[in-house]
Amino acid sequence: MPEIAELSKNIIIEEAKEGLDVSLVDQDGRSMFPDGSVQPYDRTRRVLERLAPSLRRMPNRLAITGHTAAIRPGTRPPGSAWDLSAGRANPYLPANRRVTITLLKEAPPVPFGAKP
Repeated sequence: MPEIAELSKNIIIEEAKEGLDVSLVDQDGRSMFPDGSVQPYDRTRRVLERLAPSLRRMPNRLAITGHTAAIRPGTRPPGSAWDLSAGRANPYLPANRRVTITLLKEAPPVPFGAKP
């Protein structure tokens, strides 16, 4: 995907206990979301739009989690960290600000009346 090559450092794919994690993470100087916003930057939205067709073709159910960074001491938060997380971890590392899409590994559903 040459059009998202500049963001390749922001995508981490790793095996997890629950399945396969595809994480979009902040890097120093390259945030995926504006501070205090649940709306991603356009480049982040483009990455998600490019990943979506591949994820849609997978038979796995998806679990999506979002994390936001803690507020630095002495600064005033722009909003509730809970609200930000609901819309998209501690301590202050950029990679803690992330959205993870997990392709769940589980037995596929069996149609009603079918025997596994």
